[in-house]
Amino acid sequence: MIVNNAHSKVVNINPFLVKIIAKSYHWNKLIDDGKAQHSKDIQKIENLSDNDYIKKALGLRILSPKIVEAILNGHQPEDLTVQKLLNVKTLDWQEQERILNFI
Repeated sequence: MIVNNAHSKVVNINPFLVKIIAKSYHWNKLIDDGKAQHSKDIQKIENLSDNDYIKKALGLRILSPKIVEAILNGHQPEDLTVQKLLNVKTLDWQEQERILNFI
């Protein structure tokens, strides 16, 4: 945990949240670059067993930029988990932020 004295804001970077965001961007890039066509291809490339996890993670590409920035900077709500992040179904950024307690 880091405390920024200038603003007295606590920074708490959650490596699990950062990792799932990074995986999502990486896996979407595999699709964009033509190295994979769908989640089953990614499952083989990454040697993973849970295709549902990959499908949900791919959906994080449409996550609100405000949420992504907060996670990467360690300013996410304390109760945010990877599971909560993966279960967001709406495309509406404000609704995502509301559901995940960012507003």
